[in-house]
Amino acid sequence: MEAREGTAERKLRRWLWFSTAMYGGGAIIFSLFPGIAERTLGLRGPEEASADGEADPSKGLWHSLGGSGYMATITAASALAAMKPEARTPLTCTLLTAKAASAAAQASYWKRTGRIGYLGGALLDASLFLVTLGLLRRARAARA
Repeated sequence: MEAREGTAERKLRRWLWFSTAMYGGGAIIFSLFPGIAERTLGLRGPEEASADGEADPSKGLWHSLGGSGYMATITAASALAAMKPEARTPLTCTLLTAKAASAAAQASYWKRTGRIGYLGGALLDASLFLVTLGLLRRARAARA
């Protein structure tokens, strides 16, 4: 007989499902409208935008591998972890690693460029990292 899921585990599960939807939505938007992501983060200013407002075709590889691939991977990791958080902690740790790396990269870009979009992205990813870490620690403590 399985033990009843505790409150901390339930909160982690709900957060991971919410994260799955958020990351999946981001992946779809990033894939379909890469120009929006670039302008939001400040990868290019208005003076660099193409006439149709879409991303430079030379950035297609970066979008497909770096952006869309990353978003699809963290979406899958979050969904798989949400199905059984107590047994899939390594997937949650993988998600934490991705968020920490993303936050650090964006903070670095912000420091080099001064573009506020990168600071916003860094703060968002750092927040997602901290919430996930906090919920995971509580769930693990409750399991012990």
